[in-house]
Amino acid sequence: MGDVVAGSAPDPTPPGTAQALRDAVVERHRTDGAVVLTDLGQGGSWARSLRRRTRRLPAGARVLATWAGPPSPDALGAAAGAARLDVVDAVPYGLLLGGPADQPTPLAALERTHAWRRLLSWLPEDPRLAALVDLLERTVVAGLPLGATHRLLLVLERRAGRGSAAGRPHGPWSRRTLASALEQVGGDDLAPLLASPRARYLAFALLEQAERLDHAVPVDSLLTPPHAAEYAEWRAARTADAEATALMRGWAQGCEGRLRRGVDLTLAADYQLVGDLLTHHFHRFPEEP
Repeated sequence: MGDVVAGSAPDPTPPGTAQALRDAVVERHRTDGAVVLTDLGQGGSWARSLRRRTRRLPAGARVLATWAGPPSPDALGAAAGAARLDVVDAVPYGLLLGGPADQPTPLAALERTHAWRRLLSWLPEDPRLAALVDLLERTVVAGLPLGATHRLLLVLERRAGRGSAAGRPHGPWSRRTLASALEQVGGDDLAPLLASPRARYLAFALLEQAERLDHAVPVDSLLTPPHAAEYAEWRAARTADAEATALMRGWAQGCEGRLRRGVDLTLAADYQLVGDLLTHHFHRFPEEP
């Protein structure tokens, strides 16, 4: 069903799915009498469908239209203008679900890991994890640059008369960085959700990635002192693990006699060497007396 009028709530869907996140962002921007269009297609067909399906709307009518694909402010603004619609807002959503985007996303490094994908597979099963994603969608993702995700909700309004063809330029398209967007998260809202180990891992991984991109991350205002201490320990452990892994991948390079009948003999030493590195060099484990 592509056209939904305000007052007809969508059927419930499993939390954390693309449809659930789409339904949630639509509900946050729904007003009385708003028309929701979720199946307009892409590219030129999206623009034509938008114009055809909104041509009878009166002045002041509100339209919520979803877009999938690389967002171009100029092209979307022009398509809205051709349909005599102003762009009131443009809201990215679904960043945590991954998928193609028109530029590297803030989470590109996480999306390449199996651990991140396994974590997100728990969204329909872990209520606190799903609630954390919903909080982040509302407070963080909605404020990121449009290119950070290939899912977008356009809030449009029918203008009186023909007006210009570009909609409202510039304003709806200006966005924050990941670090500055995280400042919108309330620590009191976040703390109860971090009781779930999976939610805690997701929050810590996002904070770590944000710190890599921008050191001005408000960790102390986001986390309670116990969670901040746990996060600092978690980061230290991750750093030690990454450095130990890098050493293991490189220590035997160029080693003469490394291969015997096609078998890499140095691999047998890795387990013991990693333990020694983490214990005696990185001091992550107590040394045996």
